[in-house]
Amino acid sequence: MVQTALEKQLSKIGVSQAQRSQGSRSHQHVRGLLDNKWQNDPTFPWLTDGDFLSGSYARETKIHPLDDIDVMIVMDGAGLYAIRLGKILDAEVRGDGTAGNPVAEYTYGSQGLISSKTVLESFRDALKESYPNSSIRRNGQAVNVRLDTYGLGLDIVPCFHIIPRDSTRDFYFIPQGGESHEWMTTNPKIDAEICDTLEKRHGHMFKAVIRLLKHWNEVHNASRLRAYHLETVAAYVFHNHPGRIQDYPGGMRYFSQMLGLFCKILAQT
Repeated sequence: MVQTALEKQLSKIGVSQAQRSQGSRSHQHVRGLLDNKWQNDPTFPWLTDGDFLSGSYARETKIHPLDDIDVMIVMDGAGLYAIRLGKILDAEVRGDGTAGNPVAEYTYGSQGLISSKTVLESFRDALKESYPNSSIRRNGQAVNVRLDTYGLGLDIVPCFHIIPRDSTRDFYFIPQGGESHEWMTTNPKIDAEICDTLEKRHGHMFKAVIRLLKHWNEVHNASRLRAYHLETVAAYVFHNHPGRIQDYPGGMRYFSQMLGLFCKILAQT
């Protein structure tokens, strides 16, 4: 039976409880190291509470190997202004209100804007001190910590928590990545909420179908689709599903049909 075969496949490609336990210990350890760093190093950006896990690990759609646990580390932004597209936003940059935060010295350009590149480099250097034998490098919007002993990878993402004063949805500034000094806007919590909503609506099969689709993409599609983009498309497809997922084969078949239809529409435009 196809359903049974896919259930067995899920048990092989999923993240085991032992891996989850080690991943939890590792990211909590890194959080502790960074917390100690800012409290004892007068040049390191201050941190505030509110750090959280994001990405597929947090959404429970990650498949083996567990090589990118995304950890959002919230920096203290008291006294800073949130600027987007050259305009000051009517928003608070969350922090504890204490003056003297060294991140205010991490500037570039004539306007004295905070450099995301310098922030990333400071996080990279701090983690290198604690993990001298591990691979620590900037990786896009994050600092990647590779823990070969455990076969784990952590992506540490420094961020500012932005709270609009008009009561609209809060969001985060994270580094743009590359050689850019800029910041980009995101809110991974929205992705998690959408994923959890679809999981309940589809009889707690949505996340498992995502994991199966990721495995198919890796094995049979040469990973042509980026994992995040695959999840985004799947969320759209199953949000518009007229019913609900009945079983794993049906869920994968429906996704394939909708993706094929979407590609035909694009080809005709």
